[in-house]
Amino acid sequence: RHELHANPELAHQEEQTSFRIMEFLKENGIENFVENVGGNGFLVKFNGNEKIKKRKKIVIRSDLDALPIHEETGIAYKSQVSGISHKCGHDGHAVIVTGLALLLHNHGKKLPYDIILLYQGAEETGEGAEAVVNDPEFIKLKPDMIIGLHNLPGFELGEIVTGKGVFASTSRGFIVNFQGETSHAAEPENGNTPAPAVVQLISSLNSFPQLYSSLDQALKVTVIHAKIGQRAFGTSPGQGVVMATFRSHSDKLMKRIVNKAQKMANGIGNTYDLQTTWSWTEIFPTVENDENLYSHLQNFLQKNKIAQVKIKHPFPWSEDFGHYKKVAPSLFFGLGSGLNQYALHHRNYDFPDSIIRVGAEFFYQFILYLVSNSV
Repeated sequence: RHELHANPELAHQEEQTSFRIMEFLKENGIENFVENVGGNGFLVKFNGNEKIKKRKKIVIRSDLDALPIHEETGIAYKSQVSGISHKCGHDGHAVIVTGLALLLHNHGKKLPYDIILLYQGAEETGEGAEAVVNDPEFIKLKPDMIIGLHNLPGFELGEIVTGKGVFASTSRGFIVNFQGETSHAAEPENGNTPAPAVVQLISSLNSFPQLYSSLDQALKVTVIHAKIGQRAFGTSPGQGVVMATFRSHSDKLMKRIVNKAQKMANGIGNTYDLQTTWSWTEIFPTVENDENLYSHLQNFLQKNKIAQVKIKHPFPWSEDFGHYKKVAPSLFFGLGSGLNQYALHHRNYDFPDSIIRVGAEFFYQFILYLVSNSV
């Protein structure tokens, strides 16, 4: 984990991260890989008992990418890459699943199910899971269930955090470009500045939760960037851009809001006689737990007297794990990383080593439960 932490890679650049993990697995006798899945990700296959022809397939997913955040901690294994560090704990998630690989490898006998470990890249940009879902190698798997976790600061170390239904929010980025005409700043009437359109769009986006969602619906719109023209005091600007993040607990509401946002941007652009283009980026669907798998998780926790915290409302952050619900029943849960832990994406955050074994053994025992109960 310290080796991965010291050598972080951003989304779509995780070649060495995958290489390091595969080399470690090979050193421990594990070699059944499928490489370059969904980009720089890969699969590790533990095939079940060959005598059972139609074996179910359980996929356990982890993520690999780091963040463009400069690390300022004094830890011995701090990031060696300037401006990049593991501030979301993906190094820890990958090593938890690697620990699970060792447990499965040393199990002694083959299970009646196939267990596939998925190391996925590009989670932070919302592109990795979607790329995996569309990858021919993954499509061939036809998994019966997909399970993942995320470490969660603010909860006791090793505590299991569960949620029925929607676990984490859907979100996406909205980019609107307005194109007008430049002119001399002394003669703005000879051009067509997008300044009024930019101001109106920002105001309109900020009003979305009030105007387009009911009191019992969660909707948040955050303007994260705006720019008009350049630093040129003799020039009236001809270009403008506005960027905003849309966030909700409902995929259905998000779809409706997306249409309204597009129409609003076009309408404002037309009002000021501007060329208007827009696009959506970093699209994260809701992470929604399958009802049957969630019920089995509860039975497993109660049977083994494992403490948990049940959330009352979905988390506001997003996770691209939500793409997997299109493919198979999916289950996502949290693993507490400490009450006094720095928040995710904070420059001083560091994944706690003490929960690596907890996560790996939890996955292993839950897999045995699913297999023994023919889920």
